[in-house]
Amino acid sequence: MQFAYNSAPELTYWWLDGFLDFTSEQKPQVRADIHSFYSWHRSQQLGLYITWLERAQTMAGRNIQADEVCALMGEALDSLDTVTKELEPRVVRLLLTIEPAQTEQLQKQFTKKNREWRKEWLLGTPDELLDTRTDKGVEQAEKFYGRLDTSQKQLLRNLAKNSGYDPRMSYLLRLRRQADSVDTLRKLSTHSKDSDAFAMEWRQLVERTRNTPDPMLRQYGEDLKKANCAAVANLHNATTPQQRDRAAKQLQAYARDLRTLMERKP
Repeated sequence: MQFAYNSAPELTYWWLDGFLDFTSEQKPQVRADIHSFYSWHRSQQLGLYITWLERAQTMAGRNIQADEVCALMGEALDSLDTVTKELEPRVVRLLLTIEPAQTEQLQKQFTKKNREWRKEWLLGTPDELLDTRTDKGVEQAEKFYGRLDTSQKQLLRNLAKNSGYDPRMSYLLRLRRQADSVDTLRKLSTHSKDSDAFAMEWRQLVERTRNTPDPMLRQYGEDLKKANCAAVANLHNATTPQQRDRAAKQLQAYARDLRTLMERKP
């Protein structure tokens, strides 16, 4: 975790550059803004993450309820409001300099990523797609609990099967968000360069990304979130004392890494 977080500013820069292909004029400011954001994030947000990890560590030793999981996840999502506000002046600086070719580059990269997404999540028989989702769930769970037994893997498969997840709906939600981002950039490219107007567009885009205006997709997202919370609780409640102890130690190790990151600034 420490290595990944310390590398995050540079990795974030290259990830964004792949989508937008920064111009030589943009590069210095973007790098500076990314580094200043992570400096803020290190000092202002990591302590909050430690608090959540400590709560999760306490929960790991006992049976839990789905609403407890959703409450913790909800706090994490709500904290993104603070992150979004901190990002705003940096994003606006970039938006004011975006060129039409960069908007088309963004669309090109979305199209490429969507081909990869469809190949993994849409192509195949229902059983094959369920296998993929089950394998992903097992991989994530074993990071915390260690090796799952056969009955626990079957439980995960059943939870995935009955979660209400629909790859077609998820793909529609993905496309809606991407189209909204591209359309917003195209719209801004025709606007006069006004920082306040661009900031408002950014806020509205973030709100639409978090809460899709499409009622069908919004309901699908809410139902899936509840199902995921229930799945986390059901799997945890089926674990052994040894697995719960391992999960608590893993959460403790994450919190320890975050404290080190806060104390040893780069």
